[in-house]
Order: sequence, then C-alpha cells, then structure tokens
Amino acid sequence: MTTTIGSLLYESIPAECDAVPGDCPLPPPGYAIATLPDGCFLPMSVLLLSREDAIEVSLSLCGLHWQDEIIPPAGGDWPRTGSIICRTYAEAYSFCEQCAETSRLFLESERLAVVAECYPDRNVWYRDEIERLLHEADYCWPGRNDGPFSIISMTGSISAWIHARSLTSAEMHLHIQAANLDEMWEALYAVVFATSGTACDELPANQG
Repeated sequence: MTTTIGSLLYESIPAECDAVPGDCPLPPPGYAIATLPDGCFLPMSVLLLSREDAIEVSLSLCGLHWQDEIIPPAGGDWPRTGSIICRTYAEAYSFCEQCAETSRLFLESERLAVVAECYPDRNVWYRDEIERLLHEADYCWPGRNDGPFSIISMTGSISAWIHARSLTSAEMHLHIQAANLDEMWEALYAVVFATSGTACDELPANQG
C-alpha cells in the first residue's frame, strides 16, 4: 500500500488522475490518500504527534469512517458504517477536500458564535455598570481608553481580564472564561459586583 500525504491545496483534478495518481495533486493539508492493493483508494487524516520535550515528531495516519461523517453524501449510497473507500483517486481527493472544508466551516462557525451577541443592549449595560462599580470603589485604569478590560476570543470560548488600580486597595486582577460575549459580560459583572458589594441600577427590561 502506498500513501500520498498532502501539503498543498489544489482547486481541480486532471481527468487522467483517475488512472495515474502519481501525476495528481496532493490532498489538502492534514489528509492523505492510500492506494490499496486492489486499486481502490483510502482517504485518511494525518495527525502530527510530538513528545512533551518536542524532540521527536511523528505522523499518525487514520482512516476515515462513515459513522464519523456529520454531513451525508449529496448523492449515492450512505453506508453509515465502515471505512470510506473510493474507486478512484479523484473521488478520494474530493472526499479529503470535502472533509477539510467541513472542518474549516465548523471552526469558523464556532469562532463567530463566540463573538456574536444576542443581547447587545444588556452587554452595554453590564459594561457601564462594571465601570461604575469600579469607580465607586476608587479603582481607575489610567491610559486605557477601552476601560479596564482585556478580551481575547478563541475557538469555542472567550477570555476576559479586568485590571484596575486603586490608591486605597490592592490592584484588581480578575479573569473569567465564557462560551460567548453575552455570558462573558454577565460573568464579569457578577464577579465585580460580588467583589465591590455596591448597589446597582436595574437591569434593562426584556434583556435578561
């Protein structure tokens, strides 16, 4: 069995690739195509494995399986279980491209979901209240035009920090992690409110 490991992404496949895989484009990064003894082709995922000391790096090849596919094929049979085996290199290449595109779309949707706001007015209220509570507790953040907040969004979560100074109390360093912006502002407010113990104004109606 021979295996073609991808490092480049091509947009199309020449027709002759059905017969001569050696002249065909490589599968997308993170994927490989194995040529089976019976002439069929096996699309595979490529995992990069490294030790903690980062001295040794190895590759792990894993076959793709129908039961792991989230999106069913647009046409033809859907076996639902078993290894995914293609009759031609072009089919295997297209399947690898499809898997790579699906992964990119899911990652992008997760990234967008993290920064999306269902309650923007409520979040503005939370932010204003956080700053008010901190000011009333004699905290300030000189030179920071965006307030005491540091926010970093990642795939699947968002992290936020509050850094504030006070002449009468110790510096404030708070950190929370949430699934999205709405939960982030709510959690930040809860932490600051619990820390300051200052009474707050009423939450805007229909924003909870």
